[in-house]
Amino acid sequence: MRSLELKIGQEWISDDNPHESFKIYDGIIDTCVDAFKDETLSFDEQPESTKIFFWERINREAFNDFIDKVKGKDSENTYPYAWCGESRKATIVNKIKNNNMILR
Repeated sequence: MRSLELKIGQEWISDDNPHESFKIYDGIIDTCVDAFKDETLSFDEQPESTKIFFWERINREAFNDFIDKVKGKDSENTYPYAWCGESRKATIVNKIKNNNMILR
């Protein structure tokens, strides 16, 4: 897979594992990394290594079915499976590759 350009608003869909489908809904800049140099640049203009993306799953029914299978129907929480989270680009790209996802 060639280098992906992740953007806020993208939805990634997995037919193999529908509970993994997610949307990138926001992002922040990590100002503590060496690549960060200019706070006047917008999120999209920042180097990839400074971005942290916020994501959330988009298929509640499939996620709930998955939790029921792995934890049982009476589980009080979803730990260690998160409904939403934040990740750097490499983690999201791995998730996309591992789940055979396509951009909707």
